[in-house]
Amino acid sequence: MACIRCGALFAAIVLAVLSRSAVLAGETIKSHSKHINMAKTFDNQELEYEEGHVIAMFHAQGVGVRIEGPSEPPYKIGIWGAGDYKGDGTGTVQGYGKFIFSDGSTYFERWSRTVANGKAVGIAVYFNGPG
Repeated sequence: MACIRCGALFAAIVLAVLSRSAVLAGETIKSHSKHINMAKTFDNQELEYEEGHVIAMFHAQGVGVRIEGPSEPPYKIGIWGAGDYKGDGTGTVQGYGKFIFSDGSTYFERWSRTVANGKAVGIAVYFNGPG
């Protein structure tokens, strides 16, 4: 009887934790994801009067996983974007992404990043997901 009560308590705790991992519409979250992407296309042009200043458009595909923030299963991702990169290693990049999960569900994001010191930090707005 004690094992049944412990099992029920454990199930209730797991359900409470999992139900809170969902993000509500309009909610701001902080997260950290890791992607391994391969560029499918990458077109760039160095600006002729500014040495090292490059503008680029790209399409990449890969896989990713969220390592901090609300839980989310691993996913495939398609990314389309454009960047403006300076010779000093700084720049900006923005675009769209499509996340595809093993069950066939998807969502989209609009993202923008500032690049400096070998890192890109920015924001993403997620939309058209299942919830």
